[in-house]
Amino acid sequence: MAIKEISVNTRNGSFDVEQLKLNIKQNTGLSNKNIRRDFGAFPLELAIKVCDLSQELSASDIEEIKSAVESGDPDNDKTMYGLVRSVMRHSVTEPVSCYAIGNDLIAVKGNHRLTACYIAKRIYNSDCPKAITVIMLSKEQRNPRALLMAQFNENKFRKDLNVLEEAELLGDMRKEFGSIEAVAEETGYSIRKVEELLDVLNLSPEAQLAVKSGTILKNPVLQLQKEIAKEVTNPIQASEIISQAIVEATTEAVESGKNKASLEQAKTKAKEILEAKRKNKSNVDSSTLIPSKTRKLTKKQILAIAPMQLESINWKTVEDSTLVKVAKLLGLDEIDEEFLEDSESDLEDSETDIEEDSEESLDEDSEEFLEDSESDSEEF
Repeated sequence: MAIKEISVNTRNGSFDVEQLKLNIKQNTGLSNKNIRRDFGAFPLELAIKVCDLSQELSASDIEEIKSAVESGDPDNDKTMYGLVRSVMRHSVTEPVSCYAIGNDLIAVKGNHRLTACYIAKRIYNSDCPKAITVIMLSKEQRNPRALLMAQFNENKFRKDLNVLEEAELLGDMRKEFGSIEAVAEETGYSIRKVEELLDVLNLSPEAQLAVKSGTILKNPVLQLQKEIAKEVTNPIQASEIISQAIVEATTEAVESGKNKASLEQAKTKAKEILEAKRKNKSNVDSSTLIPSKTRKLTKKQILAIAPMQLESINWKTVEDSTLVKVAKLLGLDEIDEEFLEDSESDLEDSETDIEEDSEESLDEDSEEFLEDSESDSEEF
């Protein structure tokens, strides 16, 4: 049976299969960033190609798509190969959630399944599926918050969803929901778990590439973050050490013929990097390393940590003039203009004052800020 003979059924009637499309930029005008997570290790570019029914597939296209599909685990229906096999045997058991743009139906929940259907028909010439059931979303269900939650629920049980993709989704949810606490409440995760996953976004591009490629798995990454957090107080420096350890461990694993780096490999690399940096004070200031849990932080340490600590503050409740001065004193060069729409004059005045300050005057200007911090130093 030709793919164009598949029936697309809704409560209000049927549609042609050509009207059922992926939630991608060329169909919606929006970014492809979020949909990439739906496909895990399967290349989004190939999903787009096989789902574009207006274009014929060449022999080389078919071979490329087939090779990518069969690189996955056929017995795991969370991989594209496993899902294609399931569709060929049992058809589509879950509906695809869509909304309408003109005459097109855009898949919001079910892009992975939809692609598997098209692969089954166009690559493997399967008789199944003969029909796809579609649920049309209401206007309320199409708001950004609801769509993010739909995507989270769609992907949370996927074994091939890597930790970077999960972190990016949670990052988008934090921007939309307004706080880490709100993300934790909506997802059912603990606040600590959300924080740990968001920390993955602080890794270097090279380390993120290793994570995304699957050469190091979720648990080793998160465990490594916990181990380094015990040793290094400065989150920025901690991320640098973790990133370097991941890159070195995965490189070593690949060179030795292994597919993935283990936690022990990453921990060993991190330990070596940490020891080297302890000896070389030009790379990591030894004052930011914690020899014991009872040590009090110095003013210098507080200044080093403060920029990251201030991330948790709701900047919209802070006086603009105070925000600008504190941010400048802490060396923050970029300030989100969303929070400073009414503070241009304050910013100009602050820049003039700060440019005239010497290193000694910075300590004086910071004294009031630090006096309050010293009383809380035990908590750090």
